[in-house]
Amino acid sequence: MASERFFGQALLESDYVNPNFFYLLAKEDKKALQSCRVHIPPTALFEQGFAKALFTTEYIKGHPSSGEVKRKVGRDVDSEDVFDVMTKGISDERAVCAVLIFAAPRAVELTNVRFMDKEEVRRFLFHEVEKPKCLMQRFVSPKGNNNSVILASWSPLLVLTEGRRSMNSLLDRHVSPNARGLTFEDPTIPTLEVAISESTVKEITQTCARIAEHFDRTERLQLNRDPR
Repeated sequence: MASERFFGQALLESDYVNPNFFYLLAKEDKKALQSCRVHIPPTALFEQGFAKALFTTEYIKGHPSSGEVKRKVGRDVDSEDVFDVMTKGISDERAVCAVLIFAAPRAVELTNVRFMDKEEVRRFLFHEVEKPKCLMQRFVSPKGNNNSVILASWSPLLVLTEGRRSMNSLLDRHVSPNARGLTFEDPTIPTLEVAISESTVKEITQTCARIAEHFDRTERLQLNRDPR
């Protein structure tokens, strides 16, 4: 069992710890010989206290739209690999650089979310012995100084989007990394609802459709909603 200090973080009313989703993204279409062509932040899967898989997006040089989801598993991935991709280019030890997503104990339909700075990532990877089953994903920095998140619910006929921006600045070192990163996950964190442009909604719709098409080609799995 994971140590109790992980518990009590922000909770989501859904199970976002879904490793099969990432394995399916990385699965190659036998006809096209390519995996799903979407961009994802580097994402590591931990099970039984160890890094089990690392998912990244790879591009053909000079072709920014050629990104495909790739994976490394088993002995091909370790904590050093995860630390490198989560903190690459980040020199500030206090900067938010990753988010940990793991199932809440004794609550099947709840998920814990914890934003981490570089020091916390290092401590988790190299010093925390009893790690929970979890996903660690590199933090995607927003254009401004406040974290912004878009929550999208997709179906073949309808896309619903909602955007929120934290009122806590990512540059405010008097606030914990978690409080700087949280938006939808914690109603006690001050946030603002933000408008989402038509072009962004269109891009989200196209991305969700590509994921659904990939699942259909590789698994004959037709999605009706929420390929996220």
